[in-house]
Formats: sequence, structure tokens, C-alpha cells
Amino acid sequence: MLSGNGDRDLYINNAGLVRAKAIPDWSTVGNNLSGSYPAFIGTLNAVDLIFKTEAANTNINSERMRITSTGQVGIGTAIISAGVKLGVSGNSYFNGTTYLGIDPSTVTLATGTTPYKVLVGGKLGANEIWCSAGTPWPDYVFKEDYKLKSFDELETFITKEKHLPGLPSASEIASQDKINLGDMLVKILEKTEENTLYILQLKKQNDELRKENIKLDKLISKCYLK
Repeated sequence: MLSGNGDRDLYINNAGLVRAKAIPDWSTVGNNLSGSYPAFIGTLNAVDLIFKTEAANTNINSERMRITSTGQVGIGTAIISAGVKLGVSGNSYFNGTTYLGIDPSTVTLATGTTPYKVLVGGKLGANEIWCSAGTPWPDYVFKEDYKLKSFDELETFITKEKHLPGLPSASEIASQDKINLGDMLVKILEKTEENTLYILQLKKQNDELRKENIKLDKLISKCYLK
């Protein structure tokens, strides 16, 4: 570069021509952008912008982040699939609410400060999901002191309330417009275990009826023999 003054620096381009520098050097200790210069950090041709740092005592500069010429961003990886705007290799930490496919200004799931860490505007797919139950696992249903409703009590409740006992009604779900998956899983399992007890009760009744039928058949057979 031919040293000059301010924004009048001269340089020789790739074609060997002398050109006047239109933009001042970008300072790493701060810049005054109050002027009309189109200040930016980046490339002036179709190549990726790569950020590297050197790990301690290695003398090796390793790539940490890349912004491709098409605007894709890769952190910890230089391989970004087509159509992906952000690719991250390694653990990530987000402090606050993360919005995926949803405009924060249109969120109506909660008023005021939202308690959610992730809000997804669309379908959420996963190979495996672990959910904290947060309540006792309902094996208490099988304890001897558990008060299982009788068939008559259950029928009366369903006839009146139009839903299973211990589960929210359709109107309650509609008013909340959401459900707690962990809590609902526990409640549904509780109903499943209660149903198991009802099935066992019916089996005992059925076994008793079979025994009575056998006795009656024997009595009828004796009558015919006479």
C-alpha cells in the first residue's frame, strides 16, 4: 500500500492499477460510524468469512466460526447442509426464551413474562423425549389402602361430570389451551392402573359366576337323570 492520509490512502489492486481507498481502516479498538462510510466486516467477493483462534500452547489456528457467501452460519463446523441457516457442532447454552418458527410479538401462550424456555411455532419432531414427571408415580393405586371408586360411584361421576375422575374436563383444557405432558402422563397411567383393578374385579366376579354355573349344571343334570 502507498501510505497516504485518512481516506485518501492509495493501493494497488489485483490488476496492478493504483486506486484511492474509499473506506478508512477498520480499527479493532473502536470505530466512529457517524460518517457516511458503509462500514462493515466481511468479504467483497463470493468467499466464506472464516473466524479462527489458537488454542493454548498449540501454535495452531483452528476454525471456530464460518459465514458462507450465501449467509449460512456455522459454529464449530464448516459443514452446513443446504437450506440450513445456522449449524452448531457442540453443546449450546441459551439464557432466556428461544423462539423457533414463531414471532415473539404474536405469542399468546402466556401473558406478561413468559415462563417458557422454548416456543415452537409448528410441529416438533424427536427420536426420543425425556420428561420430568414431577409427581409421584401412580403405583400407589395398587396399595391396599387406595380408595378405588366402586362401579356405581364411577358411573354416577361420569354421568354427571362427563369426564373421568382425576382428569381435566374438555372445558378446562379449552380454557387453558395447553396441557402439562408430564402431569398428564401420570394421570393417564393412574387411570390405566385403576382400569387394571377393575378388570381384576370383573375377572373375580366372572370366576364366581362360572363356579355357580357349574353347580347349576350339575343340579340340572341330576334332575334329568331322575
